[in-house]
Amino acid sequence: MVNFSFTDEDIQSACKELDLPENSFEDKTSERRKIIDCWNNANIIACPGSGKTTVLLVKLLLISKRMPFDDGSGICVLTHTNVAIDEIKNRLGNKADNLFKYPNFFGTIQSFVSKFLAAPYYKQRNPNSVFLVDENAYLNCLKKVLSRCLNKQKFDIYKMVSHLMLANNKLIESYRLKSTADDDIKLIRSINGPEISIKKPKGNTKICNYIDFNDVEKQQIKEYLRALKFEVMKKGVFHFDDMYYLASRALNQFPISSLLSKRFCFLFADEMQDTQQHQMDIIDTVFIKTVTKQYFGDPDQAIFNGVSDEKSAWKDEIVGFERLAISDSKRFGDEIAECINPFKQVLPTISGNPEKQSLQPTILLFDKPEQAVGLFVQQIHNHKLLNQEWRGTSARFNLVGFVGKAPAEKNTKLTINSYVQNYSKETTKLKSNFDNLISYFQKRPKAEIKKFGTKVYYEIFVNALVAMLNLVPNNQYSKSKLLVELKENSPEFLTAFNLFIFNCIQQIETVNILPVDVKTKFINLLTQYNYQIPQNIPFINENQISSIDAFTQQNNVIVEDGIEIKVGTIHSIKGETHMATLLVENENYSASESSYFWGHKSDNDLFCPNNTYEKPKTAYAQLEQRLKTTYVAMSRPTHLLCVAVQKSKAGCPTCLPGKKASCKWKIV
Repeated sequence: MVNFSFTDEDIQSACKELDLPENSFEDKTSERRKIIDCWNNANIIACPGSGKTTVLLVKLLLISKRMPFDDGSGICVLTHTNVAIDEIKNRLGNKADNLFKYPNFFGTIQSFVSKFLAAPYYKQRNPNSVFLVDENAYLNCLKKVLSRCLNKQKFDIYKMVSHLMLANNKLIESYRLKSTADDDIKLIRSINGPEISIKKPKGNTKICNYIDFNDVEKQQIKEYLRALKFEVMKKGVFHFDDMYYLASRALNQFPISSLLSKRFCFLFADEMQDTQQHQMDIIDTVFIKTVTKQYFGDPDQAIFNGVSDEKSAWKDEIVGFERLAISDSKRFGDEIAECINPFKQVLPTISGNPEKQSLQPTILLFDKPEQAVGLFVQQIHNHKLLNQEWRGTSARFNLVGFVGKAPAEKNTKLTINSYVQNYSKETTKLKSNFDNLISYFQKRPKAEIKKFGTKVYYEIFVNALVAMLNLVPNNQYSKSKLLVELKENSPEFLTAFNLFIFNCIQQIETVNILPVDVKTKFINLLTQYNYQIPQNIPFINENQISSIDAFTQQNNVIVEDGIEIKVGTIHSIKGETHMATLLVENENYSASESSYFWGHKSDNDLFCPNNTYEKPKTAYAQLEQRLKTTYVAMSRPTHLLCVAVQKSKAGCPTCLPGKKASCKWKIV
């Protein structure tokens, strides 16, 4: 393992380059300095708003000063989102250009698996085949193969699979092949859960009358899906999740681990609590003992898109790894830290920023859920938060809840819709792909342009280019793949294409050009740069403009008394920072925040300072999930934290005077 030693002057210089106070890490006994000085395998447990990314940036910048390494190796930095990678690259800028060059790698776990394992493995076995990883192309290919019916003598199975694919207008987005001897199938996203448990119609088609497939039918479906999956794979079209199957195959058949572990002497991975088991298996296999591994994350924030059986595969306590922590938040003051501490399960305690004085967290009691927004707005006005400067990238004021799906008709359980009528977590997108070329060049609705700006035209013009090029046999472009290829191989055309889009946007918006004229100019541009234009194709020749679906403004931003509030699920605001956050009580599995934490029936209160709370013996899986989601929600704000609770369920109104006097929460 490689060990570096950096002086105080080295660290001060790095801080200065990153516009941090030079004395940020001068205390060698501080939690953050220990992480910078650590060159062993380590798990770094970081609380919300801890500034762990800043610590990692300082460390990376220091490492860049020692490059190239004597043995020619480099470092690997993995995250779960491109946003996180972009943040690292943007903040480092040109201060460490050598970090973003060979032999180093910065990217998502998904992109790493595809680049170093899945793609080489597939191309080695199928050198002349297309290799396309694109969800839309995959689904389209899947439907085409399915429609041809792989084995027509098993028509009953075909009907069952068709039902799985099309019931309730939903699709199985993917199913993962496990890399085992029998190539077992696991459905990972489906209508009714992670396994094959989707119901089939019996009698009429009401959901309540559906029954499950029997074991024999399920086995037949698995066999059929396996054949279907390999038929799609032969065409070189893949879903993102397929990369892990191909990667496992590659690792089983070739000595890739030893090669990659020679290339990368360090692995830094962020947001490790979001790592799933199949991803962890790849990481453990690829990066062997010769690689120094440092994992950053917060197990208490391990929430996975509302899928209750999905758990983090990251073990924050493991033999051979130091366990380091950042237990103080830069985001909020002690007022908020003290109120969210009871929800933690891993870090023993977190403290707030002594330089920030957050407001006293507030419980808003309501008789009717629609009153909650008004109570929240009143708190914003009372504390004059509109007068506070806000430079955050997230919305300033947010209403969040655990359940984003509207309840069935006549169901009175509390969801986000109970507080904000017509809320929908689904964002409506207008049609951006069409059956003919001319339709791409029509004027977009005013409401869409007002919301998203004229950048929507860029996406649509690129879609038109993808559609045109894919008319040529053997072309299988996705939008991202095409843009990468143009940037690398045809920069002159890309520049001309971007200029063409810019000029057309102005003319389309001012109605100074007709769609048919834009189409002509578009084709002329492609011809000028020697692109092949198929002849006598209805897609090109047709001049009947397809309609754009009516624009529907989703009610995920509301305005109350002049204050704009963004509405969303807890999962949607993970990683954000707010000025003020309102967590609204929601019901799931017949339980809500009150029944879990306020204990209105048993005096079992998690919020009270004497903390008499005891975990229940049953339904712990749901409780553990709700502890984490509540912790994520309540750790977003810098200034004001509010929780809305139904008065009839809360124990606060009947709280004893002695307990009220020492309560860290304000009750309204």
